[in-house]
Amino acid sequence: MKKIMQVFTTLVVSLLFTQVAQAAVDADAIKTSLMAARENLVAMIAAPDAADQDKYQEEITKATKGVDDGVAAALADKETLPEEVTKLEAFNTVWGDFKKTRDDEIIPAVKAGKVEDAKQLATTIQAERMKEMKGTLTELGAQPDPEVKPESGAK
Repeated sequence: MKKIMQVFTTLVVSLLFTQVAQAAVDADAIKTSLMAARENLVAMIAAPDAADQDKYQEEITKATKGVDDGVAAALADKETLPEEVTKLEAFNTVWGDFKKTRDDEIIPAVKAGKVEDAKQLATTIQAERMKEMKGTLTELGAQPDPEVKPESGAK
């Protein structure tokens, strides 16, 4: 019986280490870059000054590279599980749509002084895409966003 317990314990420990080793997707890092891209876009939309807008656009570019690199690394990693690959590919499709709308519509609208047009896109289709991407990253192991608690007295 003691020998069986030792073998069982060894097997369980081995399986646990295998599961830890297979966590090839750094979903938290991807999410951090995603949120930085979003926050800088929001700041860019609010910035009245062209120089500030350019500064935020540079930060958006850096954060975008972080997302792109994180997804590419996870997809290239042989330790990434097939179900993770499927989720990453779905994420990447939405991310591509998000970037296209941001780069082809929102940023040009901001630069042209059409802030309301930019806000409209950012708060509709882009907000839906962001929610979907964050959900996928949570499924891949990223920390979920903290729940927003209503203020006391709110209904």
